[in-house]
Amino acid sequence: MPSHMGLEATTFGQGTRDEHFAFDPAYTPLNHGSYGAFPTAIRNHQRALQDRIEARSDPYIRFTIPELLQRSRIGAATLLGAFIDDVVFVPNATTAVNTVLRNLRFIEGDTILYFCTAYGACEKAIHFEAKMEDNVDTKDDIDGMSSVTQGPGRFGDLFKWAATIDQTPYLCVPEAIKFRTDVCGGEDKIRYYCFNLARDGGHSLAKILGTETMQNSEDTLGQCCFTNVRLPLLFNTERRGGLECAEGPDVVKWTMDRALCEFNTWIPGKYYAGAVWVRLSAQIYLGIKDFE
Repeated sequence: MPSHMGLEATTFGQGTRDEHFAFDPAYTPLNHGSYGAFPTAIRNHQRALQDRIEARSDPYIRFTIPELLQRSRIGAATLLGAFIDDVVFVPNATTAVNTVLRNLRFIEGDTILYFCTAYGACEKAIHFEAKMEDNVDTKDDIDGMSSVTQGPGRFGDLFKWAATIDQTPYLCVPEAIKFRTDVCGGEDKIRYYCFNLARDGGHSLAKILGTETMQNSEDTLGQCCFTNVRLPLLFNTERRGGLECAEGPDVVKWTMDRALCEFNTWIPGKYYAGAVWVRLSAQIYLGIKDFE
């Protein structure tokens, strides 16, 4: 099994990106918050797991994976300071929100509070839960590529088994924690670097644009690996020297498209409180120049 244990501690920034990640050298990865990224050592570990599954799929899936999955749960629980029985792996945050919502018992008069900046799929799940009745009829488009011509049967029956997922990302948790400890120097070092980079990078970009970073009255909103910077655009409901508020979402899409096509990066945007804000993620493979 490949291991990163022989790798030496690295200096964060461009050196980390070049040595430990597989990014295109021409691409600036400022959107870790959406999809994440894993070091090449962890990628190699995952592929080795996939090779073992392909070699002996039945015994590995039936017996080995449950054992490795438990190790990952223990590792995640230890890192989070949580009980093992309270830690489960899900495909994404949208699945997690839906799972929680559908396991809460609501009664008439209950109120669900959420932020106006909530991720669209999660917001729709809240609305669905609030409007849901006992009987819900739906129509679905289902990819039946693998079953075409392979036998008779009712089409509706094909939807009863949704196939399997690749569980190897979950199994990489212990190896990922080792990398963060042995190569990166531990959680405190990672957090210190990323928090400071988010703050300094956000302020630097805001200064260039002549705007500001998003902050609250307690000055605590920036104590994380993200920064939100306002773009220098004027929105005016009366159309006096500015854009109409209704154009906000279109401006956001245009901005994100231009960032990718012209500057080879991607920054998610949001029209909020009469302004366009962009979110940049700070990570160990980035430096202050990447924000500028």
